[in-house]
Amino acid sequence: MIWFSAILFLTVFVWKLFSPNSTIIQWIERLNCIVIVFYLVLEFVTDYIHSSAETHRRCDLVDNAFGCKLAESRSEGYYTNDELKNGLYKIGVNSFESCFFSYKIASKSQCLLWVKSALFAVLFILCAVIGYDIAIVAIIQLSLPLSVVIQTIRHQRFVSRLKKIYENYRSIFDTLYNKKSISQNNYAKIMKELLEYEGTISWANILLDEKTYNEMNETLSKDWEHIKQEYKII
Repeated sequence: MIWFSAILFLTVFVWKLFSPNSTIIQWIERLNCIVIVFYLVLEFVTDYIHSSAETHRRCDLVDNAFGCKLAESRSEGYYTNDELKNGLYKIGVNSFESCFFSYKIASKSQCLLWVKSALFAVLFILCAVIGYDIAIVAIIQLSLPLSVVIQTIRHQRFVSRLKKIYENYRSIFDTLYNKKSISQNNYAKIMKELLEYEGTISWANILLDEKTYNEMNETLSKDWEHIKQEYKII
């Protein structure tokens, strides 16, 4: 939808160079405004649905770690740590796994988002400043690149926070070779990172790219098993 809006935007810009008084331009501008408004509304609806899904995921996290039944339905194969005993240690490992996957997938999408954001920002701002003399149309047109830039900046901060949590988890589990003698202080550290991760997910409310997930899932699953062996999470 964003690319369709960009095509309409360029069409209007080029058309104005050759036929500035054409009525077709006005109809294309109106269509593009409708597309942009629809996109922004769709983004809001998607965020709401994703937020509801995250609420269910948190219940599923607790169910899997403690063997309870808080969620209406429980996922199969989402976490790969069923060999662990139910309890705080397991919920920490599950959160560690989620953080690992989220960080790697979000990092993979980061560069492409910045490129897309820069291209759209330059394109729309340049065309809006040069090619539009109607204030309301220009404002609506500029709202799209602004939205894309804001999403990209939020994604960048999301990746940075995930990286820090992931590194903290690695540091914590590097010291936990013997699960039977985990101190209360280490449990506290695990819970702190779990809350940091869930808070970051809730704040960003970012839906990770499904295509990237499918491409990376097999490799990341193998890497996670290697991490479990490395930190003796067995």
